[in-house]
Parts: sequence; structure tokens; C-alpha cells
Amino acid sequence: MTQPTPSTRRKLVTAGVLGAAYLGLFVAADFLQFPIRKDERFFWPVVEQFAASFPPPIALLRDYDSPTTPLLFVVLGAVEHVIGGGIATARAVCLACSLIIAMIVAWPRSDSWSRPALALIGLAACPYFLGTSIHVYTDILASLFGVLGMIGFLNGRHVVAALSFALAIATRQYMVAFPLAMISTTVMDAARGRKLERGHVIAYSTAALTLAMWVVFFGGLAPAMSRQSHLSADASGHWHVDHSLYFLSCIGAYFVLIEMLLFRKRFSFAAPARALKTATAIAILFLICPPMGNAPGAGVEAMGYLDKGLRFLLPDVGRVAVLAVLALLGVQRFAHNRVQLALILIQALTLVRSHIAWDKYALPVLVILWYFRARNDPISGSRAGTIKV
Repeated sequence: MTQPTPSTRRKLVTAGVLGAAYLGLFVAADFLQFPIRKDERFFWPVVEQFAASFPPPIALLRDYDSPTTPLLFVVLGAVEHVIGGGIATARAVCLACSLIIAMIVAWPRSDSWSRPALALIGLAACPYFLGTSIHVYTDILASLFGVLGMIGFLNGRHVVAALSFALAIATRQYMVAFPLAMISTTVMDAARGRKLERGHVIAYSTAALTLAMWVVFFGGLAPAMSRQSHLSADASGHWHVDHSLYFLSCIGAYFVLIEMLLFRKRFSFAAPARALKTATAIAILFLICPPMGNAPGAGVEAMGYLDKGLRFLLPDVGRVAVLAVLALLGVQRFAHNRVQLALILIQALTLVRSHIAWDKYALPVLVILWYFRARNDPISGSRAGTIKV
């Protein structure tokens, strides 16, 4: 019998370890039979509504009680309509999507086995990755479409990538940052003397414009019913720069610090003058718009585990100072990585329209960053500027 190659053995071991780990998570989570909790209280009734009226009529697609686009509800509604099983089955679908993401990140490369494994550990260190994997939340499905779109981009399959990003937007509106980052990257490359790939711009512009389609379809950024029930505290449509700043802090906390620990990477500022300008800009923004917490009407003051931990350890001034340093690390780490930096900054800009700040909103971007790290930042180098990792 032919012996498997070392590469095949590594892949089999990876698949086995991940399968065992997720089986353990499934068992530890009471076989996904635990009572409905947290935001599932809002999401699951919508899934049941879609299941009861499957295929969903136009009226239901246009107006339901959730502020997110409807693809998750369509998918889980179809599963519930055909298979049944209640919320445990819906959670199992989300867990399966999480396993696919984990396989994508951890899949061994011929030049390294440890790097993808460490990258997956880094991703799992963010409590919202496994936490949302066992709940009926939109984040895992949106993240899966996001990373599939990025794979398509890296492999030159831009139509497939654009379709994946459109599906991500159909799951969660903030995923529009992904095709916008691809457009930004393509245009910046052209500005530096490369040929403008008009087909790529058209493909990703089409994906981004699907958000405009949803806005027209809903008559707003979200269904009217959800704007009344979930977004009424922010009905004035305020712009929340502090939410964007907190997102940057989450990138610093859940990627840069963990990367430094796992990969023993010493952080250095490759261009001190440029770093000083970045630090000055971030300091000014944090002074003007400090992320002190969510609005009183949002129902939750703390912005996530990072904010809760800092509140426990530090007074407000110290907490904001630490968040500012983390934001600087999050931006400066990717100063020479054009796609990652574009994605981070554009995602931050989209979150000025978020009604609350929450660590969880950084998860799709974190999935991409750890995917790149597993491959040693494959688009760095001569095209993007080199960063030593």
C-alpha cells in the first residue's frame, strides 16, 4: 500500500484534531440544547417566522424584526422547514460554518505546519469566535463568506470573490467593507503605475452596490420593524466615531497582542516619522471622541469583554489611554500591508453608523487577518511593502 506523503499526513492530522476539538465543543455546549439566550432571543423568532412561511414572501423579506440583512434567516429557516430540530439544529449549522473557517485557517502549508496552527489558536483566543459559533448569530456565516471571498481575490477569481462578498452583505450589512477594500486596493495599485483592472473594479463595485439594493428594498439601512424596535435609541442617526476607534482597539487587542505572544514577534515602527503622525492623529481622535461606552438607550453600557476587563482594572482615563495605544498598534501593524490596512480602515469607517460598539463586530476582519497570518501575509512583499514577521 502506498504510504501517504508528509503533506497528506499533516492534513489528515489537522482534520482529525479539528474534528475532535469541535466534537468536544459540541458536547461541552450541552449538545447545543441549552436554553435560548442573549441575542438568540431576537434572532430565533425571526428564523421560526421564515421557517413557517418558507419560501419567504417578499413582504417578509422586506420587513422583519432584526436589523440585519436576511440571508441567515433564509438559510436557517429552510433548514428548520425541511429538517426541523429547533434551535439546536440551527446552532449546529453555525457550528459547521465555524468548523469550515477553522479548516481554512489551519489547513497545513507545505512550508509550515505550525504557523497555521498558531494562527487558529490566535483566532480562537478571541472569545467571540467560538462563542458565536454555538449560537444563532449572523457573525459566523458572514465571516465564512468573507474569507471565501478573500480566497477568491487572492486566487484571481474575482467574480467568485464578488459573489461571496455579496452573500456576506446579504448576511450582515457591515460586510460591505470587504468589496470596498478590494476596490481601494485595485485603484491604489493603478495610482502607483500598475494597470487598472477595470473588470475587478466592476465586479467588486457590483458586490458593494448590493448594499444599496438592500437599502432601497428595506426603505432604510434595516427593515422598518427592526428600526423601530432595535434602533430607536439611535433614531437620530448619529455618527459614532468612538465606535470606529473601539474597533481599531479590538484589532490591537485580539490580533496584535496575541500575535506578539504566539509568534514571539517584537513590534517595531518601520517608519518612525509616519508612525508619529499616525499616533498624533489617533490621540486627537481619542481626545475628541473617547470610547466611553454605549449610549444609555442601547441597553448595554460596556462594549464587550475588552471594555469590561479594562473597566475592572482601570479608571476611565487609563482605560481610554490603553484603548488608544491598542488602536495605534492595530493600525501600525498593517501600515505596509495594503489589503489588510484598507480592510481595517474601511471597516472602521462603516462602524460609525453602528448603533453600538462591540468586540464581536471585529470578528469577520479578525478571521481574515489570522487567515493571512497563517500564510505569512501572502500578499506582502514587493507588491505591498515588506513587513517582517
